[in-house]
Amino acid sequence: MRVLYPGGFDCFHHGHVNALKAVKPLGYLMVGVNSDRLMKHYKRVPAQPEIQRVQAVLRQGIADEVFIWDGPEGQADQILAHDPDVYVAGTDWLSKDLAKQLDIPHLAWFDQQRISLLYLRRTQGISTTQIIKALDHGEG
Repeated sequence: MRVLYPGGFDCFHHGHVNALKAVKPLGYLMVGVNSDRLMKHYKRVPAQPEIQRVQAVLRQGIADEVFIWDGPEGQADQILAHDPDVYVAGTDWLSKDLAKQLDIPHLAWFDQQRISLLYLRRTQGISTTQIIKALDHGEG
């Protein structure tokens, strides 16, 4: 089974490791690290440049393939180009518009493409946002 997991992976931490380890048993793990451009568009300027974030994921030795994930336009084409059986998104996307973020018409698009959509629960107590806030307040 081919598993596609795009994400920011900024300020790489044990929550990211937990997520990668959680989905790896499903099969061949393809990790798309959001480009700096995509991060700026939908979230914030990343704390680390894309190449450092790619290297952080690679160092773990969990993913079978790691690449830059660009957007916001063209994400549907990127998904199809990687031919996944499963697309992974964090449970934080349950309260957001994932279809809009991916620039697809609706989430049923995944069913139409025969791709399972898996929402992965985040590790509690750690997030990149928390790390950045702590650094901004001199707690790091």
